[in-house]
Amino acid sequence: MLSVTKRSARAADLENQLRVAALSIARIVTPNPADVNNDGKVDMKDISYVARRFMMTPADPLWDPAADINRDGRVDMKDIGGSARRFGEIDS
Repeated sequence: MLSVTKRSARAADLENQLRVAALSIARIVTPNPADVNNDGKVDMKDISYVARRFMMTPADPLWDPAADINRDGRVDMKDIGGSARRFGEIDS
């Protein structure tokens, strides 16, 4: 009976470790879309990058899909606002 309890405790511990690892992977895989230069923070560099691409679409030679924060196929005020709302966020 004691060995069953030890195995159950080990299984629960392993399950907990897997859950923590899965959450860590999810954080790595899901970057902040407003951090367009991928430096780990949303700052004025990101907001100005999006603003400089205002009114661009995939047909424009300087199109960068990273500036299309809401992924609607154009860079507009929604993207600039979306980037500005996340100002100061830091990836952890």
